[in-house]
Amino acid sequence: MQRIFLSFCVALLATFLAPLTFASTIRLWHSQRGDEEKALEEVVAQFKDARVELLAVPSDAFKSKVTSAVQFGEGPDFFIDAHNRIGHYVRSNVISPVGDALDTPAFVGPPLDAVMVDDKAYGVPLSQKSVALYINTDLVTDVPTDFEGIANLRGKLPAGVFPLAYEASGLYMHAAILHAFGGKVLLPGDQFGVVGAEAEKSLEFVLGLQSQKVIPEEADGALVSNLFRSGKAACAISGPWLATDLAGAASLHYRVVPIPMIRQTGKYPQPLLTVELVMLTPRGAERAEVRALARLLGSVEASRIRAERAKTLPARNDAPLPAGDAFLAAFAEQAKRAVPMSSSLAMDVVWEPAIKAIRKVLRRDALAETALSEAKRRFDDVRRPLPPRASKAPLIVLVSLLCLFGALALVRRAREAAFRSELRRSLPAYAYVLHAVAAIGILVLLPLFLGALTSLFAGRIENLHFVGLSNFIDILTARGGPLLGSGSFYVVLLVTVLWTVINVFFHVAIGVALALVLSRPVMKLKAAYRVLLIIPWAVPSYVTALAWKGMFHRQFGAMTGLVHALNDLFRHEPRADCMVFPFLHCFCGERCDERLAGIPIHDGRDARSAHGGAR
Repeated sequence: MQRIFLSFCVALLATFLAPLTFASTIRLWHSQRGDEEKALEEVVAQFKDARVELLAVPSDAFKSKVTSAVQFGEGPDFFIDAHNRIGHYVRSNVISPVGDALDTPAFVGPPLDAVMVDDKAYGVPLSQKSVALYINTDLVTDVPTDFEGIANLRGKLPAGVFPLAYEASGLYMHAAILHAFGGKVLLPGDQFGVVGAEAEKSLEFVLGLQSQKVIPEEADGALVSNLFRSGKAACAISGPWLATDLAGAASLHYRVVPIPMIRQTGKYPQPLLTVELVMLTPRGAERAEVRALARLLGSVEASRIRAERAKTLPARNDAPLPAGDAFLAAFAEQAKRAVPMSSSLAMDVVWEPAIKAIRKVLRRDALAETALSEAKRRFDDVRRPLPPRASKAPLIVLVSLLCLFGALALVRRAREAAFRSELRRSLPAYAYVLHAVAAIGILVLLPLFLGALTSLFAGRIENLHFVGLSNFIDILTARGGPLLGSGSFYVVLLVTVLWTVINVFFHVAIGVALALVLSRPVMKLKAAYRVLLIIPWAVPSYVTALAWKGMFHRQFGAMTGLVHALNDLFRHEPRADCMVFPFLHCFCGERCDERLAGIPIHDGRDARSAHGGAR
């Protein structure tokens, strides 16, 4: 009895003390990794006013997790994220003004502008990030004074080495070139800016670099890092994060400088600038200890720790850089030429259509004018005004009539003696399947019903309004655009049907053929063959997709290398047997005949070595 009474007292005490414990704990969410995370932990360890819980959240899911958690009354007291998301957070009521947490005189220019919304500060700037030019000093002795100087390195570098590597097909990297040609990502009034003569000229400039083998094709972040790390790229445009990937390469010597001028325009590329902020949730903004910790994170001492430990550029104007740190000095100089990324909600809509347009142009799938015009149309489509409100009366009448007819049918059936007798006999069977019906109803039928119901509404979740069949009409009419335009309902439907037919046909045909072969009694090693057929099924689809994507890479893929090897074999000479493989020429390009004839090109090496080195 005494044990029961003691347990009851402990439980009661824990219940009353739980809110006090929760109130004295500060929850901080972030997506930082490596040295940045260690620097954050070092700064937080200096705070003694309350216990701090740090939670690292994956960066690709950070915005959605923070938004949903805060809106449901949970989540952090404050968090660290990029300033370009501040507009979304303000509109979603995820963050509140920081008040006295911001030491305003210590911040000027882009870092201060990044936190201001309607003349209120919604964050404490921590660091600034942009891209700059990395130079392999073992390959390049003199710093290029312009972009054309980088391109001229091609004739001075060993075979197989690119003068420059960067993610040319990404909007974040291309924005620097776009700004140098006078273009903008967003125009005043949140209009799509990656369109027009300036944007077209910027893409033509990059396309020229790609055609001259100055930059690799379809380069992503991993490829850029690998090329520069392995000495296959003399220069690279990237951010401070590249230095982390290069930390283990002891034999690599490099320096960082601002991106040089483009001689064609006479202007310097202006990359996008991202400011990392501490943002306070409504619950955290009310707590003095949370604001105090935010002030500590934005202090001079914290800026010094991040600069020394993680090599991040401070956002404070009074935070000195580490003495003799040429790395941070270069990024500080580059930040003066950078353009702060817009925090408008329209910025979230720009990325996908702009990136698809850039990729189409660089793959030569479309002209710049056509691809960018299509991107603008997709941007305007997403940003279009919501359909007008519609009357709910037709829907209510229709549902009422269906319910009435259903009720009449049930009453009519219930009056039949045979039906009542069958129902009584079937009750045990219904009991057996009741749990399955409930599970399918909750997991399958209910989501389908809610999805169908949601399609009749438009607007944000906190301000939905009924629009009837307007969404379906917009889809079936391609929203006023071409019915067979890119991304239209009819094109997607056609591709889906075509893919399904081809997929099913080959799956069944190849499967039956292999089954018939393996069913032959005289066949040896059938068990080994069956295991080999199972392996592709066991490999995750994501890994398979990446493997195929790598094999078909336009410049470094295994299939591309095979095509080049076949071109070497058949030499494209005007012989009758060459007509058997006429498709090979399109993979090799216009310089195949020169390469195979051994005609020298402008860099002093014969064409065969130049073509082979670019693979």
